[in-house]
Formats: sequence, structure tokens, C-alpha cells
Amino acid sequence: MHVAVCDDNIADRKQTERLLGRESDRRAKLTEGLFVDSYGNEQSLLTKPMQYDVFFAPKFSRTSRIA
Repeated sequence: MHVAVCDDNIADRKQTERLLGRESDRRAKLTEGLFVDSYGNEQSLLTKPMQYDVFFAPKFSRTSRIA
């Protein structure tokens, strides 16, 4: 399963990556596991052509907008 994490707060983004990494380790014994990519803003996420199964993205602040 391919997962995208998009968060402008680096501490929150890294915490989500760690939690998903633990889940991936648990799933590795049963399935293919999780493939996680992380992004610091929406623009970077939207420029990537890869298709994701799941997105983790918090509600962004008013100053964070897609151009």
C-alpha cells in the first residue's frame, strides 16, 4: 500500500512517519507492508505522479494555499 504524508509541521510529519513505519514492520510478516512518502507542502505532493492509496494531511493554515 502506498501512503502519502503531507504536513507543514516537521515534528508532526516525522511522528506520523514513525507510526506508519511501525505499522509497516508489523504488516511485513503478512503482506507487502507500507510504502511511505512524505511532503512538507501541498505543492510538492501534487507535482508527484505517483498514485497513493492513502493520504495523511492535516488541515493546513490559511497561509498555506495551492497556487
